[in-house]
Amino acid sequence: MSTEQEFRWVPVGEIGDVRMGKQLSPASSRDDGSHAPYLRVANVLDGWIDYSDVKFMSFNALERKRYGLEPGDILLNEGQSLELVGRSAIYDGRPGEYYFQNTLIRFRAGVHVIPEYAQAIFTQWLRDGTFAQVAKKTTSIAHLGGDRFAKIPFPLISISRQRRVIGVLGAVNEKRRSSEAKIGKLHSVRSALWDKFESAGDVSWPLRKLTELARLPSGQVDPTRLPYASQQLLAPDHVESSTGRIIARLSAAEQGAISGKYVVRPGDVILSKIRPALRKVVVSDFEGTCSADMYPLRSSPEVLPEYLCAALLGSKFSQFADRVSGRTGIPKLNREDLGEYSLRVPPIGDQKVIMSALESLAETEQFERLGREKITSLQYTLVGDLIAGKAR
Repeated sequence: MSTEQEFRWVPVGEIGDVRMGKQLSPASSRDDGSHAPYLRVANVLDGWIDYSDVKFMSFNALERKRYGLEPGDILLNEGQSLELVGRSAIYDGRPGEYYFQNTLIRFRAGVHVIPEYAQAIFTQWLRDGTFAQVAKKTTSIAHLGGDRFAKIPFPLISISRQRRVIGVLGAVNEKRRSSEAKIGKLHSVRSALWDKFESAGDVSWPLRKLTELARLPSGQVDPTRLPYASQQLLAPDHVESSTGRIIARLSAAEQGAISGKYVVRPGDVILSKIRPALRKVVVSDFEGTCSADMYPLRSSPEVLPEYLCAALLGSKFSQFADRVSGRTGIPKLNREDLGEYSLRVPPIGDQKVIMSALESLAETEQFERLGREKITSLQYTLVGDLIAGKAR
């Protein structure tokens, strides 16, 4: 094997600077004129950063130097659910424009590592469970830990080979972005179709409150009293917000000490009640429990669960939820406000016609999503092969 193809394992902490962010405290949250925007877990998604919902806290001169972000810095979720801990993205803002909280770890690559290559490796570790194995789990949150992250062996290859790996992955990424654009367009069409129906629906259809259409949860249960097969947990992170599709759930053996759950039955409409995951809504296909961050709604015979799910994913409900969820200072949709939400309810036959049109678009969207998942699977298979010299 040539020197060009060889690689060596080096601890992450030796190829770049690993730093935890600043801890939020009552003192740092006071507006003393030194406030600056900071990024947190909610901002760092899978391969990109969402700058639309940024919070502020104070940073003194020393802290600005210590926690300021530079283009090329990689941010990783330090605290998350077990399957999402270590999710990462490269900061692409201006130097010193944003800072970061201690729910994130910052990796600043040294001279021997290209940030895009390092981020590809970190993404691989998210997919193959490396981060999950390293993380320390407490309650419902897993913590990666700066020290543990810094000790993970990193596959270091030459800069020229790193560039070739990035080039190949870039071509695959382009295909994935094209697929995501199609998915986004289909989703927009589906959302617009529902919004058009909601705004132009037959006024003769009765306007009903949610409390009349569905049974809301009245109390929590101890899931250990349920049969073992029912001890499956659904949390907001396990639902894809744009499609209302379950993408993961935890079994009894995995959920550990997560507390505060509601019983879920097949056909229940489950709504997350805390922002920014507020619009995550799904129709359950299993018997088990959901976390205290979600409400299970059992629909009455006069409304299809799928119809209710579509209504709660619509822009009308989103505007309602945004209006009422922050009134107490806590971005949480409470049970009483939720029960007051009203929607028009056509006869079951009309509901089926409406859902048939929406589901036709949803099926096309799902087909595209499966294609994107295949591209993503190819991308992460390639990473290991390219590093080891098994693929050109």
